[in-house]
Amino acid sequence: MQITCESKPKSLVHITLTIPVNQQEPFLQKAAEKISKNLKVSGFRPGHIPFDIVKKEVGEMAILETAADEMIQKGLVDAVKENSLHTIGQPKVEIKKLTPGNDVEVDVEWAKLPETKLPDISTISVEEKTVAIEEGEVEKAIEEIRKMRATEAATTKAATAEDRVVVDMEILVENVAIEGGTTKDHSIYLSEDSYVPGLTEKLIGAKKDEDKDFFLEIPKTHYSKMLSGKKAQFKIKVKEVFERTLPELNEEFAKGLGTTSIDELKKMLKENMLRDKQAKETERATGEMIDTILEKSTFGEIPEVLIESEKERLLGEFKQRLTDQGMTLEQYLKDIKKTPEEMGEGFKEQAVKRVKGSLVFRDLADIEKIEISDEELKLELEQVKKSYQDNPQIDEKLKDPNIIDFITVNLRNRKTTAKLREKLVKKQVTQKTS
Repeated sequence: MQITCESKPKSLVHITLTIPVNQQEPFLQKAAEKISKNLKVSGFRPGHIPFDIVKKEVGEMAILETAADEMIQKGLVDAVKENSLHTIGQPKVEIKKLTPGNDVEVDVEWAKLPETKLPDISTISVEEKTVAIEEGEVEKAIEEIRKMRATEAATTKAATAEDRVVVDMEILVENVAIEGGTTKDHSIYLSEDSYVPGLTEKLIGAKKDEDKDFFLEIPKTHYSKMLSGKKAQFKIKVKEVFERTLPELNEEFAKGLGTTSIDELKKMLKENMLRDKQAKETERATGEMIDTILEKSTFGEIPEVLIESEKERLLGEFKQRLTDQGMTLEQYLKDIKKTPEEMGEGFKEQAVKRVKGSLVFRDLADIEKIEISDEELKLELEQVKKSYQDNPQIDEKLKDPNIIDFITVNLRNRKTTAKLREKLVKKQVTQKTS
């Protein structure tokens, strides 16, 4: 078999396969045997019919077409091995010549991993900042807990800044009700910030059965460009006002939170808050480390197949976040007046960054000799299974080689990140709690 490989732009490789007539016989014999398994010929068992009889029954061309699949498969395997190709996705195969008694000629276009040049890792250093709990933070956290544990009683008095109101609300822009802007029995806590600045302030002093009608500006950060920055009319019917009473800050309050005193409660909260801050700072420093490595790396042209695949993944993740918020992708796209294709294009920059990250981590994992043992993979799969124990299809999904490969890659990336942190991130200094 004759094989030639030629690199093309955008990390593509052009492969030419030529299978001479004198090398086709083994493939033709195997193809005839495969075809014979589904043939019924008097005097012969399926799968044991002589080549000439199979040829007479189905024709020489049918055997050659079946054999071509095997020829192409072997040719591609040999091309990858002989040329040390790192191909991705499915190849685009075009059979140029396929006639009995002649050489078989095939053209293949296949995406390959782009060349990646890593920086000198030893020149990269990232500092993890010191974290501390500032004065007043613990007290603020306790106040939030008191609000969450407040008792409520319906009242006919005017609502205060600490109360909760239940309203029917309609939001209009240019006298047209906006989609999703009409709600019934909607609770608003007047002590909390609203997604529309000024809304809670307008409701302080309102009483049960009172109607309110006012205008506010929708934030420029609103997801719908058609609404952001627009002046909106709010028509509100106050159905209920609930007076909220916060629990006293005493030993009984502390015991309800698993501690024996207010001082112990403050200490526990401070430790938890410090741990959360440290986790966020660790995440920030890790992100800075990864971004620095990416910025200092150089890449060949990224194949479109990788970018499109990552865009699909990002779109799927975004769709899940919308579902968690009670919104469908279709509704969101309608609000922003975009097609799925246009939205996918908006993910391109992020997709390219993710692809580059995958390429860099693949090479770094090889350099650091990071491997995933069978035991590590087993433990990771068990953890995934626990996380999705309510999904009746999880056992079947975890048998899918593609999903197992995805989990393995993620696990390897995590180990690689941890190894890089040891080398590149300066040890953090954490304030001790008193």
